[in-house]
Amino acid sequence: MNLDIKNREILELLSTGLTRKEIAGKVFLSKNSIDKRLQKLMIETGSKNGAELACWFKELRKSVTTSSNNQE
Repeated sequence: MNLDIKNREILELLSTGLTRKEIAGKVFLSKNSIDKRLQKLMIETGSKNGAELACWFKELRKSVTTSSNNQE
């Protein structure tokens, strides 16, 4: 899956444990916009909730880091 910059930023913040309201304040979007983006990402990834989505993102970051380290 290819994530745009804003969704990546939102997922980074989600994975640190911030609430949707806190994320909204940091990325200058409404909480409703954050909810919609996260809902769409949950559907695309098959995640049941925000915690599962955050775990998915952490695994994605890990695999990207690993694959880029293997290319060196």
